[in-house]
Amino acid sequence: MKKIRPAEWLWVLAAFLIRAAFVFKLDPARFYQIDEGGFAADARRLAQSGTFGPHALAPLAPAFFAGFFRLLGPSLLYPRLGDAALGALLVLVVGRMAEELSGSRRAGLFALAVSCVYPFFVYYSGLLLSETIYTLIATAGLWLFIRNLKPGRFSPALWAAGTFLLGLSALARPEAEFIIPCLFVLALFFIRSGRLSRKAWAAGVLCWIFPIAVWCARNKLEAGTFKLDDHGGITLLEGTMLLNLNEIDTGVAVAALKKMPFYQQAQSLPEPEQDRVYFRQALGFMAGHPAQTLGQWGYKFVSFWRFYPRPGKRYIDTATSEPNMGLGHAALIAVSLLTEPWLILGGLWGLFLLLRKRAEISALLVFVLATMGIHMVSVSQMRYRLPVMPEMILGFCALANWLLEKRKRT
Repeated sequence: MKKIRPAEWLWVLAAFLIRAAFVFKLDPARFYQIDEGGFAADARRLAQSGTFGPHALAPLAPAFFAGFFRLLGPSLLYPRLGDAALGALLVLVVGRMAEELSGSRRAGLFALAVSCVYPFFVYYSGLLLSETIYTLIATAGLWLFIRNLKPGRFSPALWAAGTFLLGLSALARPEAEFIIPCLFVLALFFIRSGRLSRKAWAAGVLCWIFPIAVWCARNKLEAGTFKLDDHGGITLLEGTMLLNLNEIDTGVAVAALKKMPFYQQAQSLPEPEQDRVYFRQALGFMAGHPAQTLGQWGYKFVSFWRFYPRPGKRYIDTATSEPNMGLGHAALIAVSLLTEPWLILGGLWGLFLLLRKRAEISALLVFVLATMGIHMVSVSQMRYRLPVMPEMILGFCALANWLLEKRKRT
């Protein structure tokens, strides 16, 4: 791996300063996204007791935040600054990945610049959520995974590191448990072309599954379930039976859920059993309403790729939620339109241009499609597109570089 160049350090420093400035503008005593409260509660429990307790949950984000609570006290400022540092590191990873996979240093510099100021990277790296740590680990793992699929570039150490990181990403967001297997299925085709051996493929699967199996074993001992977490059922309910209410606000959906008889009856059960009840209810709804389910999948496909927030969306500000942070809806739409159409459309165009010359780029598209598919089935909104934006930025910057080269030639 190449040493970090001075220009790269400057972009990383700029990225951290931008994110830190954003964090300092936030109130260190309140939450801005309702999910922050859950991550903070898990992190504080770990900081105070040294354990997550009898709960099955993805540990990486709360464990990261817990270190700051343990060392520096209860303020939200310090874990948010830690998340900002991860966001700055993500900028470096995106730049390096863009340079190597596009074959252009200029495209890499473009990617550093874009990811440095990309507003949604800045926003989410200032909140106590799992988005930034997941996107960082998954992007780094995906980069190393693809690097080893290039002709003559296989490195056992980097292959092990990349596949392990892909496994570790599921401990940040359990959706990765279902996304990453698609990459290993794709890798079977590279065995046929001679770029990857069967032994390397099998070793990669073991490296991927190791951190997942270890944490599932912990959850079996502590919480009675061999799963990464026990929130999948309620998430699926929010994306099916409660979809219309969830589109108003998650709090509205949860309030309606708590009035339903099956939910009330499930409260006497252990958490893993509750999750199974919710999962069965969601699957039963999908099976009993196939046409509605297909319509919901189409709706969630659009939600995943939206260029801007829904004009009719009302943000309900509470003591634990103010996602717009005082910005009007028109301002949110304007910020989105500055980046999303160009990065998404240009990114997909750039990725397909690269794919014509580099078969390993197919792994980027598989990751994008698998992530989209998971959210079409469960819950979907612009926020859940964040982990694929490094791929969109890479494609966009490769396209920009290609257009500049074409202009020079003509």
